[in-house]
Amino acid sequence: FGEIPTVVVVDSGISNQIPELQSWIVGRKSEVAPKYRNPEHGTFVAGLICWGAGLNPAITGIDSNPCGLFDFQVLPNDDPRKGEIELIREQEFLISLETALQEHANEFKVWNLSLSTDTVCSLDQFSEFAEELDNLQDKYQVSFVISAGNYTSLPLLDYPRSGPQLESGRITAPADSILGITVGSVSHVDYKKNGPKMHQPSAFSRHGAGPNYIIKPDLIHYGGSCSVDGTHMAGIRSLSADGTAEDMGTSFSAPLTSRVLAQIYHQITPTPSPVLARALLTHHARDPKNGERVSDGEENFLGFGLPAPVPYCLGCTPYNSTLIFEDYLRPG
Repeated sequence: FGEIPTVVVVDSGISNQIPELQSWIVGRKSEVAPKYRNPEHGTFVAGLICWGAGLNPAITGIDSNPCGLFDFQVLPNDDPRKGEIELIREQEFLISLETALQEHANEFKVWNLSLSTDTVCSLDQFSEFAEELDNLQDKYQVSFVISAGNYTSLPLLDYPRSGPQLESGRITAPADSILGITVGSVSHVDYKKNGPKMHQPSAFSRHGAGPNYIIKPDLIHYGGSCSVDGTHMAGIRSLSADGTAEDMGTSFSAPLTSRVLAQIYHQITPTPSPVLARALLTHHARDPKNGERVSDGEENFLGFGLPAPVPYCLGCTPYNSTLIFEDYLRPG
């Protein structure tokens, strides 16, 4: 498995009841007691990393290169319908995450964090959760891909967004991580009324800007769609313990970005720095509506756009050249 890129799925665990998926899992680590395990969410994320394109053949723009998984089960069950529940505090999560990084950061560079909190990010202060994630990314030289967060109160978010929605629909911690790559969701279907058009932000996808007006989300991908009133839903397809399932959320646009980033790390020798890998991921991102750069005024909803898959994100047309300069800026 050193021959294929791998994403660490920091989630609720990946089911061991799917033989086809089992062969793509390079390792497992669990911090959750057996009675609190519910791998439903993590399995869905893992399916998108492995077979996102194959499970969603009608959606163009999903990378189809092979990608392996490392299952890091750290999130306990939070659904009473699925068994006993347990809460995990931020500090407990961070301790478990650092323990895993100490063991595996040299081997795996892309860590998918399809998680969020209920804390709406401030415009003038970074959340403590995001600061801690940034410290870990800087210390272990890895990249966290983080979901932008979901807006769940009906009616959901219009597009263009205006009035109270601009404040209430902002990203939630830890999506304000500076070093993390925050991913929002865009619609893969076209609602003629009462919902987003194709390639517009999904009605549940939270927007920026981040603290100090940094651009957040950084990128967007397809995470399903629905009408503003929640009556019509068109999810993205992935795996469940029973076969395939359909769901929506920024939790599921993040792994489609993670797999592209893992390809970039894998294709370049020697292993690029997180800053260089991120730059290559961002450089060829485009607005899926027109294939151009995201226009001014839409960056807080689309970030820098939809990332291009390998090999397109690693090269340029024959009549162009791309120069990359990597250096350190000293404070002051």
